[in-house]
Amino acid sequence: MWLLESKLKNPASKLDSQTEVPSETASASSMSSPSTSSSIAPEGWLDDRMLNAVLHDQREMLAKLEKANETLDTCNTLSHQRIDAYATDFKHHVKLLLEMKKDLESLYKRLRIVQTKVSKLYPANYADAVSKAEMHEIEEDEND
Repeated sequence: MWLLESKLKNPASKLDSQTEVPSETASASSMSSPSTSSSIAPEGWLDDRMLNAVLHDQREMLAKLEKANETLDTCNTLSHQRIDAYATDFKHHVKLLLEMKKDLESLYKRLRIVQTKVSKLYPANYADAVSKAEMHEIEEDEND
């Protein structure tokens, strides 16, 4: 864009350094004939009308991109705020789950100890209770 703006400000800078022509006369003299309405001047330069149109389009695109960038920045800020809030909740839930896991492991360990004691004190009754529990599980599996 700066290249186009510099060409707009001084379109005669590309002309021979020996001939110093004001910018208005340079663009007028650069046309091959007065009746030609070509938008391209000699040496590949755009005339002022086309150059202004290109600059206008670039400014519009810049405004749109800046607005899109602002929208994305806002979205990014909101995302960071929400993730920070959820991160604290997540850490709390992880801590709670780890405590629950320890409690369950402790509970299963005590249950195994009780089962072992019961199986040693009452081996016949314990074996009978285990076989009934296994049959009950098989019946439930068949019903499902």
